[in-house]
Amino acid sequence: MVGFMHHPSNIIRLSSDFSASQDISELSLKLFKAKGYRSLINLRTEDETDRQLSSTQAESICHSLNLCYRHFPIHGFEVTDLGVTAKFSDLIITLPKPIVAYCRAGTRAVYLWASVQAITGDLSLRSVEKIIDSAGFDYSAVSDELETLRLWTNKTEVPNSKLNDQLAIESLLA
Repeated sequence: MVGFMHHPSNIIRLSSDFSASQDISELSLKLFKAKGYRSLINLRTEDETDRQLSSTQAESICHSLNLCYRHFPIHGFEVTDLGVTAKFSDLIITLPKPIVAYCRAGTRAVYLWASVQAITGDLSLRSVEKIIDSAGFDYSAVSDELETLRLWTNKTEVPNSKLNDQLAIESLLA
């Protein structure tokens, strides 16, 4: 696994519109702004550690930098949950791009992005695997769950999600 400590240059670019990062600082947020990011998604639960910026602090700094901010706290075991993934996909669809999502080590952000790719079908799972592995994360940790998400969403609708429209359009075009 990749591990870093508040170093602002540790941005993991997963696509042209989405990157992941480890825990952030005020300096990190300024760097994200300077690099052209327009939105920030905080995946951390409050008080995971005593050294993290609170959601309120991060939101305030983002506001002062004219960055969109969303707090979407999840635990590691939720990164392949269909409901969580569908809601995260909605965030990705609606927020100004490019987006950076962060958590303690970047792992939740990377795996949640991979889960979105599994349900949208935007990338093959083989491509997702290459991207995750090249970023220094272990694809095998979520490979079975991503396969299940891909198979499940090819057969049914995702409850309460804008993704339903996307899936319906894709099935009509197929």
